[in-house]
Amino acid sequence: MQLDLASRDDEFKEVTACMRRLMLNLLGNAKDYSVVPIQGGGSFAMEAALSSFVSRADRPLVCVNGIYGERVLQILRLWGVEALKLVKRATDPLDPQEIGEYLSRNPGVTHLCFVHCETTTGIVNPLQEIVEEGKRSFLRTYAVERGDGMRCPP
Repeated sequence: MQLDLASRDDEFKEVTACMRRLMLNLLGNAKDYSVVPIQGGGSFAMEAALSSFVSRADRPLVCVNGIYGERVLQILRLWGVEALKLVKRATDPLDPQEIGEYLSRNPGVTHLCFVHCETTTGIVNPLQEIVEEGKRSFLRTYAVERGDGMRCPP
């Protein structure tokens, strides 16, 4: 992280508003939705989000290419969710085409979970392309963790 911003700083508020808009843009027509940033460590935020929108009856696919992807899988399994996993080497970004093929072979998948920026390795996964694969498979939810301090585009 190159800059430390306090939650009451104007720049922090601008970055937060930008992040919320970008996340809503991923949903397309998102007028009925909101994004709620959760303050805390990455694992805290992941568990809060995952336990809120994935139930034991669901069957999410967790795409893993680093420690945080493994943690998503571990959290879901600790909550009693039978999650599937697609594993890549920690040095390789996730492949949207491979994810799409996996989803085609496994029509029971309900959610697509992945880490956008695997901060342990510096790998930035192709967010938009992966989300498009999820949309093609009509998945209900996308779990994206990103807290690396990268600047939002204008």
